[in-house]
Amino acid sequence: RAEPGARSPQAELPLTLPDTVSGWLVGIGSVLGAFALLPRLGEILSLLLFLALLGVAATIFLADRIPDVPHQRVLVLATLMVGLGISLERAAFTVRGLETILLLAMLTAAGGAMLLELGRDRPMPPPTSLRR
Repeated sequence: RAEPGARSPQAELPLTLPDTVSGWLVGIGSVLGAFALLPRLGEILSLLLFLALLGVAATIFLADRIPDVPHQRVLVLATLMVGLGISLERAAFTVRGLETILLLAMLTAAGGAMLLELGRDRPMPPPTSLRR
């Protein structure tokens, strides 16, 4: 039984939660896109895109734990646009299971990156249940 006034031990979340709409869109879209690529990791293009999307997700959700990268915004935007092109080619605008999930994820992430680049981003605090 804990003493009155004693704090219960809380595990520190290693995650950095985004505080803007674009951060959430880019982060969630890149993670979902990476998961959609899992069945196709035997292909070199899918493997490279998978690793790049994990890197983009790390810049969002592990921002406090990774070093600053020169021209990071440009690299994120370029990665997401290439991913969007690959997903458009694979889905070919038809419903095809994981290819459609990849397309939707890339549209989400690329849209978030474009919000940031066009100066249309806005603050969005994380849900209160996820705050530290």
